[in-house]
Amino acid sequence: MKLKDFKGIGKTAMLEFIDAKNVFEDYYEISLQASKGLKWVPGTHAIFSIKDKELKGKKWRAFSIASTAEEGLILLGTRTGKNISNFKKKLINMSKGDLIKMRGPFGWFTLQDQESPLVMIGMGVGITPIRALLKQLDNNTDRKVDLVYSSVDHFMFEDMINETVKRNKSFDVHYVYTIEDTVNAYSELAKKHKNNAYYYISGSQKAIKSVKDTLKKLDIKKSCMIFDPFLGY
Repeated sequence: MKLKDFKGIGKTAMLEFIDAKNVFEDYYEISLQASKGLKWVPGTHAIFSIKDKELKGKKWRAFSIASTAEEGLILLGTRTGKNISNFKKKLINMSKGDLIKMRGPFGWFTLQDQESPLVMIGMGVGITPIRALLKQLDNNTDRKVDLVYSSVDHFMFEDMINETVKRNKSFDVHYVYTIEDTVNAYSELAKKHKNNAYYYISGSQKAIKSVKDTLKKLDIKKSCMIFDPFLGY
């Protein structure tokens, strides 16, 4: 993390709610209309707040942005869980045109250079910021990108990921369902690329620590690991 990674934290924007799609069980994709001229770097996140006196508990949450500015919308991915929070219940039931305040975007889960191979490790809804990075890299056919996508039940953005891999021959995706298969997949890639690649890790704080510990044992330098713990997903 560097000071420049927090550059956008002082910026705010009002966004219009478009819709919330229930894509599988408690998985939701939320679309917000980006205000005119709004730009952000793929992989960053922002703080979203709802002004509602009836809303109990925290009136804000941090979400990574799954879309690029070129797509013209702010796309979020989340799970509500069995015990849905008041914030998420309000968020997924908003009406088209309702306003949401956004602070940011900002963050450090961004591309570090233009040529190094990339190993992206997305666990569950941690795929969200990785989707934006894949969209950014879509037309770069010279850069090797491997995605290890781990989930026990549903792969968010699977259609988009498959289309990207089909179109860009430098991309490979490894869908895995178990912890063992996940570890095996990124470990093999680490042995192949060593410290010549950047390792992007996105998931729960516990999962990120486990991946970092394993990579460390494989002699991957800390400076090669870029991670994003999901907080509001």
